[in-house]
Amino acid sequence: SGVIRAYTALWYTITKSEAIGVEQAIMPQALFALKSKYAFLRYSACECIAKYFRITWSSEDIERQVGQSMLQCLGDADLVVRSIAAYSLPKLLASESKVMRSVAEGSVTDIVRTMLTLMQQVGNDALFSSLTAIIARFPSHILPLTKDVCHSILEAFFRIALEENEDDESFSEITASIECLASLDTILSACTLDENNEDNKGRDILWQTLP
Repeated sequence: SGVIRAYTALWYTITKSEAIGVEQAIMPQALFALKSKYAFLRYSACECIAKYFRITWSSEDIERQVGQSMLQCLGDADLVVRSIAAYSLPKLLASESKVMRSVAEGSVTDIVRTMLTLMQQVGNDALFSSLTAIIARFPSHILPLTKDVCHSILEAFFRIALEENEDDESFSEITASIECLASLDTILSACTLDENNEDNKGRDILWQTLP
């Protein structure tokens, strides 16, 4: 645990240095920790991996193992592990990696369902950002869950907007507004362009969800 936490804390220095090979030195240990029977180790591993999402992968096998292990953590028995995995996964997908995309693409519906459930359980603003990131990355895959996704986005938006928060560094109402509108626009566009949805049922569901 100490080694993983150290790698997490020093991520900026390590990624700027050529002395340590992130993929070879850190990822095998993180993968090992993800399979630990101890929840705090799995949590620490997810957190660590998310810090290094911008690395250039040289081994598709290790990259695929990392992606698959993070997906497995979304179904972890421990709530905090599921939460950190849901928060971290979109960061890995932000790299535009074809391998990461292929790993996640077949599980988008399950990923979104997990995020929707977690948002109800913990109400974490970071999960709201993670959900909108997944929507932006896989808009056409969201169509089967259009109603639930739109409802959760609006619910999260109104909750955040109504909160009295004096901390300038916190999740702002402006950011929530932008992400909410952008996500709804993405879903609406996906519904409109869906060639298999001739009757535009997804679009109709979206309009029914809006207040």
